[in-house]
Amino acid sequence: HQDRSINELNEQQRVLFTAYLESQVGDDPELLEKVTPRYPPFGKRMLQDNGSWLAALKRDNVELVTDAIEEITS
Repeated sequence: HQDRSINELNEQQRVLFTAYLESQVGDDPELLEKVTPRYPPFGKRMLQDNGSWLAALKRDNVELVTDAIEEITS
């Protein structure tokens, strides 16, 4: 993807990272869209996940909020 890679090697990395995300959360298109970066690989600090972060996002009592957060309540 032209906007999400800066060269051929970077594109190959993006494809690998995206395939990993799809293998973990591909059954939830909305979550997949939220966790897929819109910037080139290594363009920001990488999140290293052993599978637990993505698994946590799939729990019924977890919601990934990507909008600005105005207030947190308990």
